[in-house]
Amino acid sequence: MNSVAQTQRSITIGYGPSFAKTEIWRDLRSKLIVPTEIVSLATAQRYNPALILLDHYLLRDIDFDRWTEEFPEAVFLCTDSLDIDADLVLTHSLPYRQTVKILEMACYQWVLKSEKTERARMRDSSFRYLNKLAGISISLSAEDDLMTLLRKILEEGQNIACCDAASLFLINEVTEQSRELVFKHTQNDSMDFPFEEMRFPLDDS
Repeated sequence: MNSVAQTQRSITIGYGPSFAKTEIWRDLRSKLIVPTEIVSLATAQRYNPALILLDHYLLRDIDFDRWTEEFPEAVFLCTDSLDIDADLVLTHSLPYRQTVKILEMACYQWVLKSEKTERARMRDSSFRYLNKLAGISISLSAEDDLMTLLRKILEEGQNIACCDAASLFLINEVTEQSRELVFKHTQNDSMDFPFEEMRFPLDDS
């Protein structure tokens, strides 16, 4: 359970009505593990459980394939009375302590599955950004007009940062001993206002 604690994210265990009176939920409940009864697919969608313990009631109108489609990242459990390909199977003959351990293992399995999915998502995002930056570099290197180039830099900066407005400052070498900060360009997607280039002297302070 250390991996569960390290995530600092609560894990909701959704269980069917036939398990509502099981005392095991009382022992599992904590700040990080939240057992919750679900009576339908709609209820499950509201809580988005990490673990789903299916019973005959939940499979009465909705088959197992539909459940896995709706919750692709969830870990599914069932008892041996159900003929479905769940991730973990509980048996009525298991001692209480072993059942608790299996549910804890299921929580750990979900943590691993969630971390793997998150790493894959981050890799995909990184590849997309790298491809986008490569395209931007090619586009910028082909531009000869300075103001058009600066506008493109601002636009792409806004797109990458997902922001509403952006401004561009340049450092201008006036002489070998003096420099100035140039407020060169700005653009705002929400409002339109006149822009005037401004220059500020720079010193060592």
